Amino acid sequence: MESEVKRHPNIYISILLCVLLFLFSCAFTVFLVLRLDNTAYIIRNTDISWFMEDPRVPYYIEHQLSGLPFHETEISVTAVEDFVKTRAVSRGIGSVIDRYAGALARRNYDYYLTTDEIFDISKSIEPELNDLFNHHMTDDDHEYLARILDDIIGFSGLTVGDILYDAGPDIQRAIPYLALSPYLFVFAGLLGVITLCVIFLYHSKKISGAFLYAGIAFLLSGLIFLTVRVIYGADPLLFVYALYALVLFTGEFALGLSGALAEGFVSLVMWYGIAFTSAGALSVAAYFVLSRNLFGFAKKNEMTTQI
Repeated sequence: MESEVKRHPNIYISILLCVLLFLFSCAFTVFLVLRLDNTAYIIRNTDISWFMEDPRVPYYIEHQLSGLPFHETEISVTAVEDFVKTRAVSRGIGSVIDRYAGALARRNYDYYLTTDEIFDISKSIEPELNDLFNHHMTDDDHEYLARILDDIIGFSGLTVGDILYDAGPDIQRAIPYLALSPYLFVFAGLLGVITLCVIFLYHSKKISGAFLYAGIAFLLSGLIFLTVRVIYGADPLLFVYALYALVLFTGEFALGLSGALAEGFVSLVMWYGIAFTSAGALSVAAYFVLSRNLFGFAKKNEMTTQI
């Protein structure tokens, strides 16, 4: 009877630690997915065909690119899409977002992308530009491209302050949360590591129990994110409208953007789900390997198992 009384707190505390590790794992993954550093990956896994549904858009892109003096091939919209999804170009686009996010964090509302910065980005993706234009880009070509892009887009009118004003009051209220976002995944990860250490310390006398509870937590969190991928495949609109609500913009453009980005986010979630599921499966496997009872090596007079 005394052994049963001592056993219950052990189980309850272990389950509590398992639940905490599960929650911290889920929070860590969500915050990790939402980081700006994932922009390049999301771009490479985003379907931008919705953007081309308006026939004026592909015509405008082809007209502007065909007007450049240094291209030596006919440039199609498909070639532009493949160009944008290359690793170097997606990283370059991500660096632009990082620059604006950094300026926002510094409250530099007058910041905008200058032609010098466009020139530097253009130089960093020179091999990809060479392939797109079928032409070896020179410094003069990069300078010309930077000026043309500035004329077309008008970056001087896209300051941080202008973007915030156009976005409306909703996104402005979200700024404090955006400022905290780089630290949230670190905080959640740190709490998860601490909880994992507590689990192993709590089961130090029988380490196999620690692997079991940690494995269950990781398995459940991983399976949840894999389930997200399955549900998205069955009904993508659920995530389109959910992401649309997170974007906090209004208008048809934001809805189309949310639909395009949803696939990139879900793809990233799937890979994190695979990682956590694999870690959980390995941890549970370690439990069975370390558990002597499974192979019948335990002593016959061992009547209770401390987990």
